[in-house]
Amino acid sequence: MVHSMNPGRPIPPLARTGSPARVRPARDLAVALACAAALAAGLAIAAPGAAAPPAPTSVGVPVRIESHAFGQPVVIEVVGARDAAREAADRAADRMVELDRRVAEATDRLNGRGSATAPAAGATEREVVVDREIADLLSRALQFCEWSGGAHGPLGGVLGEHWRAVGGNPTPPDVPRAAIASAACNHLAIDPESEGPQVRVRIAADSLLDLSGFAAGFAVDRAIDLLRQRGIDNARIRLGRIVRAIGDGPQAGGETEAAGPPGWPTRLPTFEGYNGPLEELTLHDQALAVVWRADWPADHPLFVDQRTGEPPATAWATVVVSELAVDAQALGVSALVLGSREGRFRIAGLKPVPSVLWLQGAGQGRPLIMELNWTALRAP
Repeated sequence: MVHSMNPGRPIPPLARTGSPARVRPARDLAVALACAAALAAGLAIAAPGAAAPPAPTSVGVPVRIESHAFGQPVVIEVVGARDAAREAADRAADRMVELDRRVAEATDRLNGRGSATAPAAGATEREVVVDREIADLLSRALQFCEWSGGAHGPLGGVLGEHWRAVGGNPTPPDVPRAAIASAACNHLAIDPESEGPQVRVRIAADSLLDLSGFAAGFAVDRAIDLLRQRGIDNARIRLGRIVRAIGDGPQAGGETEAAGPPGWPTRLPTFEGYNGPLEELTLHDQALAVVWRADWPADHPLFVDQRTGEPPATAWATVVVSELAVDAQALGVSALVLGSREGRFRIAGLKPVPSVLWLQGAGQGRPLIMELNWTALRAP
């Protein structure tokens, strides 16, 4: 096990929006995770420093481009001068594809794939140097691991291998205790003394990195950062079931032809038991993530409670609205594996409180819906 390093300094907040979040309208739901030392009182969500005054928002028909990253479709819509909007959207798509590649490469290296990073015989850990941005992603994932009590973190790779191996077995064997132990938060450490663009990371030799519950949302946030750097203040990025929107949205065209409050109307999926979308929200400087077991392979779970190695027991879908996409995605997975009872307890300790739905049942027929702070999205 890796014990000697601090789990990593808190990552700097990702770019904060220039105006308050509004969902008909909504409240500020920014999520900036605090250090693991605050666990006893619940993980605090600290708003970043004071934001600059909002820039004028462009209005018009969005430029729309499509791409593919992290094994999922990408749709980027940008409102602004046509040439500048298209150039910015293209660069944002390239940024997400680049991060997909770099996350995969860093994962392979940390998992000891290849002679350059394979540990020596008898070694108890692997040490790898990664770039600062990958270290930021690892640090965010570690903070979630600590906050969730180890239920959802970045070291679920061995558990994933177990479930893929026994997939389709009507009576799967018990999860090996070694696989559960391999997911412990303290099996990954980021060197707090690393300076500059390169950071030393150590991982226990019996653990495997899996960033599938964090990386897509992180990439969406970094693509939004790029758009802002290019002067874009009105856009939406959708990566699979993760969405982040900034600005007042378009007045016509794209996916948002109906008039309504400022923002980007975004429909929730049509879940089992419903004849249409569960709800339509208007996202304004906010992110939304849906984690739905219907998207998983038929023979094995994508996410499990890493404390037990078992799939979610009651919830089969979650919906989370927060400010940052990385937090919405990670909270969505955490809420699913924790279930509504423990999930509500842990998430209610975050300040400000994100908005969460749990859909519970057997996945057939209309589900039982549990919520936390969802009515805040409809506040006048």
